[in-house]
Amino acid sequence: MVETMTNNTDTEIEDPVMSAFYAVAFVLGLLGNFLVIVIVAARRERRTANDIFILNLAISDLMYLFVCLPTNVYMMFADIQYDLYCRLIWPLMTVTVNLSIFTLTSMAVFRCHVILNPFKPEMLHRYVFLWILGIWLLGLFLVIPLLLVTKPKLAEPQGCTEVWPSHKYRQAYTASLFLLQFLLPLTIIAVAYVRIGVDLVRQARRQVPNRQANHDRRKENMQVIKTLAAIVILFAICMLPAQLAWLFLDFAPENHELIKSLFLFSPSLLYFHSCLNPIAYGTLTRHFRRGYIRFFQYLFCCRFIRFFRRHRETGRLDFSRLCVDWGERKTRMESEIEPTTLGNNNTEFVTLLDETVPNSSSQKIPPLEKETVL
Repeated sequence: MVETMTNNTDTEIEDPVMSAFYAVAFVLGLLGNFLVIVIVAARRERRTANDIFILNLAISDLMYLFVCLPTNVYMMFADIQYDLYCRLIWPLMTVTVNLSIFTLTSMAVFRCHVILNPFKPEMLHRYVFLWILGIWLLGLFLVIPLLLVTKPKLAEPQGCTEVWPSHKYRQAYTASLFLLQFLLPLTIIAVAYVRIGVDLVRQARRQVPNRQANHDRRKENMQVIKTLAAIVILFAICMLPAQLAWLFLDFAPENHELIKSLFLFSPSLLYFHSCLNPIAYGTLTRHFRRGYIRFFQYLFCCRFIRFFRRHRETGRLDFSRLCVDWGERKTRMESEIEPTTLGNNNTEFVTLLDETVPNSSSQKIPPLEKETVL
């Protein structure tokens, strides 16, 4: 949504820090989200519903970074074709934001369902794909009004403008996007993760015979709760400035300086959020944490050079071979490290290795009750 976008402000052109930040955000976002895609691709037979949601989030964030960030950098140093920008690129930016937000909300709902119902069968993948299809359709549907009213501004300064039948229609659309893009998703995410946190606290109260095992479980649960709280706070901080900017623009346009400031730094927060999503959501799941470590180990292995070699027959980069090789290596390492792993509804029951309690050769450490893969 744009009233009048002045795209080559003097501050952005003269400030190299902004360009450097965009470059770093692009590289980090590209690396993090690409790594998520590689990890999910390598898990072929063991892919879970949670993996598919994280994969969709990575694709959404990559789309946002590829559509928005290069465009903004280009507009800092050169003029753009505003007819194409206003009619296609700008609505596409809103689509990518919708996809990311709706995926985050869906992941919260799905995790809450999984954690509170650990013994129910896992959702079939075809239903997960239908869920994701609904996310994409909803994200596209919300942009239809924007496609119809957004046009390039002919007068100076150049930019985009929205031609609504009346200002009330514009305000209604802005209010509806604030509700669907921020207020409702934030409420759903917060409620879902609060319920998960309460459930983890209840788990911690269930004592197990071994004190050390109980202490380790409580410590891990508290770490998960802190991460979930950080996710909610991160979502609110990164999404709120952009939403406030549009609200002030349509409902209180007299606050020129505030609106200008919000529009100036709110895109940076959105880029920052897209870069942190792979870290925040990937590290909640154990196999993603291990996957990150193993990928970087594999990155510095000589076999990774195969990725940059072109196939002799097709002339294409051998990405599929990379995923297969790394997946096979990952499976072998997991079979050596993990003694026993049973799964049900994305909840793993990890049996500890038979370790002996110090000074007691006959007493074995009992298995942890469960570790929830969020």
